[in-house]
Amino acid sequence: MAELTAARGVSPSDLGSYQHAVRLVLTNDLITATRPRAGALATVLRWADLIARDFAELLDSLDATQRSVFAARSGRPFDRRRLAYLCLVLAAFQRSRIEISLVDLVRAFAPMANAIDGLGFEPTITEHKRAVVDVLDWLADHSALRLSDGSAENWARDTDRGDALYDIDHDICASLFRPARPIQHLSGALGLVDPAEASGRRSALREATARRARRLLLEHPVLYFGTLDHATAAALRGSDLADNLARLTGLVVERRAEGVMLVDPTGRFTDQPFPGRGGAVNRTAGLLLAKIADLIEDPDDGPALPRMSVPEAGDDLSDLADRIDAGMPVRAADGDHDPARPLRQGHCAPGPRLVPTID
Repeated sequence: MAELTAARGVSPSDLGSYQHAVRLVLTNDLITATRPRAGALATVLRWADLIARDFAELLDSLDATQRSVFAARSGRPFDRRRLAYLCLVLAAFQRSRIEISLVDLVRAFAPMANAIDGLGFEPTITEHKRAVVDVLDWLADHSALRLSDGSAENWARDTDRGDALYDIDHDICASLFRPARPIQHLSGALGLVDPAEASGRRSALREATARRARRLLLEHPVLYFGTLDHATAAALRGSDLADNLARLTGLVVERRAEGVMLVDPTGRFTDQPFPGRGGAVNRTAGLLLAKIADLIEDPDDGPALPRMSVPEAGDDLSDLADRIDAGMPVRAADGDHDPARPLRQGHCAPGPRLVPTID
């Protein structure tokens, strides 16, 4: 199957603008009139239909790095309780209401939480209240809620006297989670991935492999062929797939014998620059990188480096899906059809890849 060309229909003079919009979408979890900055939404909306088409055709996978999207203001990633509370809070919003008090929200949300074994909500437990506050702060930071009166912190300190009033933006709430298929029809997390991958057809499996390779290359600075299953590595060894991602994003492809990477000459297409500029920590990181490079490039000058095996991308995907499915309140019976099961197969390599380990 020929590689689907990204940015089809975009003129050469507009390609830079299109790529800028794609980078905005890839580097921001939510884009509104004010987030991440004024003008960003207009830039993306101009190309929204084409971006949606390209993403639907080229990308599809589960990725553990996406958990960083859900984090408290302190930077601590959401645990299972907070993720569950986030879903239940969104489910508690009624379209007919444009505002809601925290007390009323908890009154609607608590029975749903208490109906789930192992979750629950008890207003006398500090951690439960902190989880609610973190969820509401996250929604406010993403413009789904706007605090108009009171304080969630005051409520957490005294649930009998404290309260807060929020305006609800239902359009943003609906955009935060919109699965392709009803989640009650899925038997596992991998069911959210393209169903064509579960069909078992050879052409569908090839396209699923290409989707996985494209997504991995966007999510990781470098992909080493030795860490990938044979099919994914083969897809990346060809020039079409990586070059097409370069056309989609405006990044530069670099190939080496051991792998491939997408490079951003501007240094903006990353969630965190490393090692960064200035400061003792960044300078120390640079020195450590140089020392590590010396040890790897000149192994004969010192003691032999121990080596450890590196898990394959397919193993990481299966492990992530298993950990997500472990939180399901009802697990599918062993005999039930699991449309995601074929995705857990076909990732075997001749043997583990060993990489040097530096203490």
